[in-house]
Amino acid sequence: EDMIRENIRIDNPFEVIRIPVSFIENRVPTWVQEEYMDKYNFDFKALPGHGRKKERVAGLIMGGRWDIKKAKFENSAMYIAFKEHFHEGKKWEDTIYSKSFFERVLRKGKGRGGCENLEEFKEKYLVGKWDRLYQDISKNGYKSQEDLGRRPTKEIEVCVSRHGEILFRDGAHRLSIAKILGVKEVPVIVNVWHKDYIDRVKIKLCRENITPGEAIKPILGGL
Repeated sequence: EDMIRENIRIDNPFEVIRIPVSFIENRVPTWVQEEYMDKYNFDFKALPGHGRKKERVAGLIMGGRWDIKKAKFENSAMYIAFKEHFHEGKKWEDTIYSKSFFERVLRKGKGRGGCENLEEFKEKYLVGKWDRLYQDISKNGYKSQEDLGRRPTKEIEVCVSRHGEILFRDGAHRLSIAKILGVKEVPVIVNVWHKDYIDRVKIKLCRENITPGEAIKPILGGL
């Protein structure tokens, strides 16, 4: 089945919507995203900007089978490592993320953020960012990027399948912490909506132009 991309995106694509954490169980696997990149030159996170800064894809309406092959979010290396560290009290170097880091170094030559060794990675991300983020959310609650004075493009990113399932796309560190701490709901941006789902919502609303807040209502029980 070929990919179908609409020229018109959903209205106000960067609208931040709040959804229950329990609704995000599955994710679009990395290999599916890479397959679409190879086949269609489409990146689920950003489109090539012809030499300019990459353009965000929030609000894109797309058909195809990208939503069929999905994976459990809680089976991801990051979630398991966060649970091992924050819930079980393991040192970062004793979690699955240590092995994951070295596998990436062997595969690509460098780890996340260009880090060349585990100590650099630990200082920059594990302790420098994620330990601090966990403590902040634990103490002050989960805040939106707007609350923190940042751009909404830094929110957790999700996609919506043909059946109206919310699929995780990016921001695993924030979602992992939210799940471990029992946060009830989180703000998100929807990068991609499946065309079949949007077509059904448009029929229900009897109009063409809809916003993310309106499109998400059937999933949250509002339509």
